Amino acid sequence: MNYKIRILFLIILLSAIASSITLLSQETENAKVSFSLGKSYVQKSGKSSWEPLKPNDFLEEGDLISTGNGSRITVHYKGSEFKIQQNSKVKLSNLPEKSKRGVLEVNQGFAWFKIVNLKGKKFEVTTPNSTAGVRGTSFSAFYDPKTRESSFCTCEGKVSISDSTGKEILFQEKGEGTIVSSKDIEIKKFEYKGIIKKLNTLSGFEERLKKILF
Repeated sequence: MNYKIRILFLIILLSAIASSITLLSQETENAKVSFSLGKSYVQKSGKSSWEPLKPNDFLEEGDLISTGNGSRITVHYKGSEFKIQQNSKVKLSNLPEKSKRGVLEVNQGFAWFKIVNLKGKKFEVTTPNSTAGVRGTSFSAFYDPKTRESSFCTCEGKVSISDSTGKEILFQEKGEGTIVSSKDIEIKKFEYKGIIKKLNTLSGFEERLKKILF
């Protein structure tokens, strides 16, 4: 009887260990929702339906995140942080790994990124008309489908801005902002305070930049 109980105990213990290893692997390899306010949804790769997102949900490559009015969500991945603001759509195209670069798509709205632990790998944030390439920095990206303008602000580090063909058009440093227009292929460079005031995309964002509360 005692022998059977011991065997059963070992089976339960091994199952618990296997489950813990699986969860640890998910924590390490997958992106994870760390904060959510309001209503946010995810459209899984290859699917047409939308599922609600909540804290501690895991996200994978190809997932498209959508936030509602007055909503925002924070995603963590291997120390990096993606803050997606209201009325935005952001796709996790490629999560950075040892053998490949990271690529996120801002198809609509505003998102802020703090990128770390790239170990020499490139990380890019794309919009329909431009790309911001970084190697460890804090910056924001905004795209307005109505005006077809992309905007980038650099909080820390340096960012390379390229057009839709991949051609580098300027190099942006801390405190600088850029607006890329699709209508007249015009590049406008501003200080980040001016660009945020012009866009008026996020209430209180300028104050948060001053306090570095990200």
